[in-house]
Amino acid sequence: MTLRAGVRRIRGGAPQSGEIARVQRPRSYKRRVLWAGVAALLPLVWLGTPAGADHGPHGQHGQQGQQGQGSDQSGATLYVSTTGSSANSDQGCTAAGYDHIQTAVDAAQAGDTVHVCAGTYHEQVTITTDGLTLTGTGTTSLIEPTSAPNLVHTADTPSSSPGMAPVIDVGPGVVGVTVRNLEVDGAGWASVLTGCGVDPVGVLFHGASGTVRTVTVSTMKLSATLDGCQAGQGIYVDETGTAASPTGTARVTIEHDTVDGFQKDGITCDDHGTSCSIMQNTVTGVGPTSGAAENGIQVLAARAHIAGNTVATVDWTGIATPKYPRATFASGILLYGAEGEVQVQKNTLRNAQLAVAVVDSDATVQKNTVTETSSGIPGSVGVYAVACTRYCHTLGFSPGTIRVVIVRNSIALATAAGTTGIWVGDPTATKTGSVDVTAVGNTITGATEDVVLGPTASGTVQTSSDGADGHGSASKGGHHGH
Repeated sequence: MTLRAGVRRIRGGAPQSGEIARVQRPRSYKRRVLWAGVAALLPLVWLGTPAGADHGPHGQHGQQGQQGQGSDQSGATLYVSTTGSSANSDQGCTAAGYDHIQTAVDAAQAGDTVHVCAGTYHEQVTITTDGLTLTGTGTTSLIEPTSAPNLVHTADTPSSSPGMAPVIDVGPGVVGVTVRNLEVDGAGWASVLTGCGVDPVGVLFHGASGTVRTVTVSTMKLSATLDGCQAGQGIYVDETGTAASPTGTARVTIEHDTVDGFQKDGITCDDHGTSCSIMQNTVTGVGPTSGAAENGIQVLAARAHIAGNTVATVDWTGIATPKYPRATFASGILLYGAEGEVQVQKNTLRNAQLAVAVVDSDATVQKNTVTETSSGIPGSVGVYAVACTRYCHTLGFSPGTIRVVIVRNSIALATAAGTTGIWVGDPTATKTGSVDVTAVGNTITGATEDVVLGPTASGTVQTSSDGADGHGSASKGGHHGH
């Protein structure tokens, strides 16, 4: 199997059907391109021709004390209503003092809360105040911009290239912002965004810290004719420094959110110095699709902790080339070049082409549940781990030996052809780097092959389907199945 890293970043041009989508790396990576070979392995950077998929990496959990939590217990509350007026007392939604969210945000001071009353608000929102809480009444507080967007050029998207179009933009350098209890929708941009040159994003934290909680992000995508563009992300976090000297200000907790209808990545944590806690979210892709290969949760070069999430329906159905028969896949959770050891635990992944994909990252993958409905996804993999893919060096990674622990996962695949429960190591030994794997206590059912170890992998693998006593092993270069 050939995996293609799908880090997303550079954009341009119109999508070419059947082409492999490229992903671009963060600024510190010289704008590298990752292909979604195995399922959107990296961020969504887009470097050229659009069609295809991408992959992305993830990292280790940042220190909780450094995660900005916002300020819910002090400061004033400013109310926004579609019928608000500066003539009102601003003592509640029936007497809101503001009729635009941005006006209230601009008037707020550190520690204040801006309460968005029920209604639909056609605007983008930029937050530059520390400790601000932007909250609403749930899905009845809808932010859906309809006019041509203002673009944000982060370090990964310099002014010389197309930028991101965030509905809510936090940063850089802003700390302790909380965004909660809102719905963010990009549907209003459908007739406004043309070409692959704009990347719609629901919530963007760049070089900023805080929390995104109980937020629903939907329809972050371009028109149907541009579904091959590597653009369209739900929640995105990245740094503003460099790989050698990151600012360390991008520290965000992402929890209890719902992300669906995205085109490229659901939740992305990107760049050295970035740290994310990604917990208890529900991410649903548009798949099956032959457009951009989606990544449910992607972490590239960052630190992160990923637990308790549900990721479903990420499945790329495009036509792969004879040279790269499986070069473009979609991933439920993708780690690429992550910093530290990534904990991926107690997540539920349904109908994900590559349920968990680990590239050039130390990781512990434990107690996750992987399932497929009939008739399954041909060539799907429950847990996939390699030290390098075809695009590691393009992205600036120099992989050595990674350690991957795969413990007590339940992997139940359907009857589709060519499926694998656990696949570790480059199958052709053409890539650099190696994988030291320990896989024990996993239950695998329905796969064409339970475990495959390529020649670049070594270690011990035991699964409940090995032998009559429920124990078995696979060593370097070997594989076993039913």
